[in-house]
Amino acid sequence: TFYVTARDKYGITGTSSVVSVGANVTCGSPITSSMTLQENVDCTNSGGIGLNITADSISLNCAGYNIIGNGSDQGLYFNGVSNARAYNCVVNNFSSGVYFDSATSCNISGTFMNNELGINDAGTTNKILTSNMTSNTWGLNGTSTTTSWIVLSRNVITNSNISLTGSIQFSNDGYLEVRNSHIWFNGTMLSVTGNITALSQTQTNLTANLSTELDFY
Repeated sequence: TFYVTARDKYGITGTSSVVSVGANVTCGSPITSSMTLQENVDCTNSGGIGLNITADSISLNCAGYNIIGNGSDQGLYFNGVSNARAYNCVVNNFSSGVYFDSATSCNISGTFMNNELGINDAGTTNKILTSNMTSNTWGLNGTSTTTSWIVLSRNVITNSNISLTGSIQFSNDGYLEVRNSHIWFNGTMLSVTGNITALSQTQTNLTANLSTELDFY
């Protein structure tokens, strides 16, 4: 990451905002500044964490590249950070595709498939944007009563169950489409400006406590 400073013919100097260059990383690399992937991160042989996000307020652009595991550990590990984000990521075959470990106000978007847990949240007010979760054992998983999910844009969960404890909030355009999956939700719907849609309802079960409001269309 660097800044560019230039001077025109009149002697006026200006400095750019932060410029993030592409970078190659290996499995388990700590991500301490904003960056863009330049290739796949393949942890099939080495195992371990895919990428370890360890700094606040940084952005990781996966640029559509794959982060591939061997069925263990975490693909993207948000380690106690805040206001960090990862986007355009394809995360495949980890114990947790994404793990928010005591992370707050972080953003995630991408495709998460063939993981035990697509997105595993043990933090607060983390946001899910325009993500697809396919063929994970659990697409979304949150086990803490203090966990709060914020859903933005359109998200699709297919053949991946959902287990949520805590609260879930939809933005004005928040949309969670559930296909051929089961939902276990023991929490509170904070805002229903968005909605949850279940397709093929004969294959979709909903278990919720009485304080939960869910709309099906």
